[in-house]
Amino acid sequence: MMAVHKQVIKANENQVQGLGLPIYSPVSGKVFPLEHHPVALFSRGILGCGVMLLMTGHKLYAPFDGTVEQIRAGGTEFILKSRQGIQLLISLDINERYLPLNGLRYYINQKQSFTAKSLLFYADFRQVKEPIHVAVTIINHQKLGGIYYSHQQVLAPNDILFHITAKQRR
Repeated sequence: MMAVHKQVIKANENQVQGLGLPIYSPVSGKVFPLEHHPVALFSRGILGCGVMLLMTGHKLYAPFDGTVEQIRAGGTEFILKSRQGIQLLISLDINERYLPLNGLRYYINQKQSFTAKSLLFYADFRQVKEPIHVAVTIINHQKLGGIYYSHQQVLAPNDILFHITAKQRR
């Protein structure tokens, strides 16, 4: 398999300690390289680079301080913008037959500000009988340096999903 997401680097916890801007995990779950995502738009890097999670919870949390740019696809896609200008897409891959989601509740609206670790969204996913693949991608990754992740399993909102570094100037 060709490495599409060269900017995303698996490192150990000591290597990422204090490195760049921490992005907290928006969902709980098992972490995989984005190449494992079943949707080609993500696995091929067309919608940015980042990681994939197999979601294990029912909540979505704010990964940083910022604003909600958009909520799309029946509440399964969120575009968030950090105070530093990082545009993050969080996309829950859920089969249409499970939409609308049971118990869906938003704790934030479009264009509204939030702080890191705030609860943004809740849904009861017990009726979803397939794994929920969550792509967490940085849309404007070309302006950034490396994206380093170290965990294989994360618990939202406290675990750091990845660290983002600034692009090296030449």
